[in-house]
Amino acid sequence: MKKRLANFVSWVGFSARQRERRVCEKPVPGYRVHKSELKEFHRAAYLGASCTVEDLLSRKKNVVDGRDRKNRTALHLACTSGQSSVVALLIQWKCDLGARDEEGKTALIKAVQCRKELCVTVLLEHGADPNLVDDRQNTALHYAVLAEDTSIAAKLLRYKANIEAINKPWRSALTLAVYHDSPDIVKLLLEKRVNADSLDSHGRTAEEYAYCNGFEQ
Repeated sequence: MKKRLANFVSWVGFSARQRERRVCEKPVPGYRVHKSELKEFHRAAYLGASCTVEDLLSRKKNVVDGRDRKNRTALHLACTSGQSSVVALLIQWKCDLGARDEEGKTALIKAVQCRKELCVTVLLEHGADPNLVDDRQNTALHYAVLAEDTSIAAKLLRYKANIEAINKPWRSALTLAVYHDSPDIVKLLLEKRVNADSLDSHGRTAEEYAYCNGFEQ
């Protein structure tokens, strides 16, 4: 194990050209939000107007899981903009933590994707499932790797995120970490005893990706 870790992490490091290409391939986090298109409740959640959110909830309890035109709940929008107090309030009003947007993403996935760690913490502490997947079978851990956020990745693993989860291209968190040049996350995953020999849809392991994609040893 120790030998594998030392050898594996030692070659993590792309050339500038390789890194630029990988960054361009990453999905854009967050939502394109036009506040004028949001209804009052969703707009208040997105902007962090807790008093307005609570007032509307007290008058219209059924709005807590209401959707906008892109199938987003108030919880999705609050997580995207980092409104942790609104997230806590919505949870208090029994919102659906597993609700999915038009891409199948949960609020936890959006919070991870946008690197809103306080929102991630609140969600996990209140029972959000870190292993729910979006339409491409990505978990929150996959998105923590794509965001290159070691702290959030470690937190997800503490809350029992599946370290071996595979997305639609059959890529594990480890394969993504190698592919996107994230040595700290590679080290974290190997320390947690991830299977370094799992194969993606091309039949490659993470180690083979390291050699095939221009890592400098």
